[in-house]
Amino acid sequence: MNARELLRRTLLASAGVASTALVAWLVAASLRDGVVARDDFGALCTSATAPGWCVLRQLVILAFQNHVFSFTSVVLLAFAVWRRSAFAAHAAIAAGIAGLVLWDHGWSAAGVLGGALIAARLQNEREQQAQAEGGA
Repeated sequence: MNARELLRRTLLASAGVASTALVAWLVAASLRDGVVARDDFGALCTSATAPGWCVLRQLVILAFQNHVFSFTSVVLLAFAVWRRSAFAAHAAIAAGIAGLVLWDHGWSAAGVLGGALIAARLQNEREQQAQAEGGA
């Protein structure tokens, strides 16, 4: 494999990981800034006549307080390694990014990093297999 092919594979794998991370960051940042961290929503949701959507806000708050995002990212990472699943690797990245954005830093970073490494590895293996089948 020459340097050009290696660079192409690296960029292809990086693009998939980066797009997953970007979408997860956009969704989590929207939740954090648009729903969870707003003081007016906090006051509204603690009132006696709170709207029904406050339950969803409370679920997000409880999720990061109980480290659901970091645990989920690590479990998805383990599943991705066990089953060699690119989908689970990308889900681990997304859950980890959501955890990092929503104040659940603990194991979220491990889920992101591990998911990125597994996703890139699986992408590279698919490329090598396709190249071997095409050249054979």
